[in-house]
Amino acid sequence: MPFDDNSPFDSRRSAKLFETAVLRRRRDLDKALGLIAESRAEFMQKLEGAIAGIAEAGEARAMLEERIKRMLERIEALRDGRIDRRSVAQAQSRDVAVLNDPALIAAIGRAIDAAGGLPRPPQEAMAQIIGRKNPDGWLEWSGPLGPTGFSAPWLKERDDDFGTIRQGLGDDPGPMAPPPLGVCSSAPYVDELSKVSQQAISACFTSITRSGGSVVTYANAGVGALVPGFGSASGVVFADFNLPPGYTSVTVTADFSTDVSVSAWAALAATWSVADLIMTAEHSDGSSSSRADWVATQVAPGIWGGNQRIRGSRRVILTRAVPAAGGALRVGAGSHSYANAPTGLVGMSESFIRSTLRSICIAAT
Repeated sequence: MPFDDNSPFDSRRSAKLFETAVLRRRRDLDKALGLIAESRAEFMQKLEGAIAGIAEAGEARAMLEERIKRMLERIEALRDGRIDRRSVAQAQSRDVAVLNDPALIAAIGRAIDAAGGLPRPPQEAMAQIIGRKNPDGWLEWSGPLGPTGFSAPWLKERDDDFGTIRQGLGDDPGPMAPPPLGVCSSAPYVDELSKVSQQAISACFTSITRSGGSVVTYANAGVGALVPGFGSASGVVFADFNLPPGYTSVTVTADFSTDVSVSAWAALAATWSVADLIMTAEHSDGSSSSRADWVATQVAPGIWGGNQRIRGSRRVILTRAVPAAGGALRVGAGSHSYANAPTGLVGMSESFIRSTLRSICIAAT
């Protein structure tokens, strides 16, 4: 859809609405990850004692520290332009293969068993991460040392996939309802209005790229020598729709093709990563609404960690009221990558999500 200088929308406001949705999501994640941090304190004390008493576990920890430091150094080189992304990916894959050596895993496993096993993220924390009061929709990913990864079900519609805003509605009864309206938009979108946001401290790197209907966001965070790291990246494209008079409700559906990779590794540290899809809907009367849809989480609650890659289709749905007088609707859709390494000796986390927006459709009644 070409850019329209006569659009009823303000591009800065549209970008700010998406950014506000991202910040709201990050606040929820920080609350959840604070709960996870609380639950791991006792485990960390036991783990340090267990490692000290098992010689091969101490050697495995040293190996883990060395590999994670290498990974962090590569990310910093990528951030500084001293190495390309493909070389980093290849080298990181080799290091992950070494970390998955059965003998190494067995040595760390003995220490984890002696410490009472990996702590599970509290249910309250997982509910905050996935955005549901009852966290029965998440799928647990189990690594060789226990459950540390979580992902959302694919191709599963939920009956709570909606948000409603009521603003600017007339009190007078309208005429007979018009027939249902269905309209779809596909690339190229109004991506000239996209605004990207990123934040990074310590050993972190974030990036965003957009091309037509694709948004790629990447965030990395590392902790080293007790210096924490944090990264967040988000990108969005927009599509505009005209609503004739007579309609009072509209359901927006964004169909994504996604490629997601999340990882978290730690050596006496805490790291985690999250990948989300986010959608906003803004009416020309000034009202707006938003929805965040969680995709995947990886947690390293003290030592070791894991990674997961998910490819598939994802559908984000948002339903809202609209003025019967008609108007215009601007829909923003994109992705959010979040990585955090808040405390510990050495650790890193990465979140990558390529979201290709196949279509944005509205159904008005």
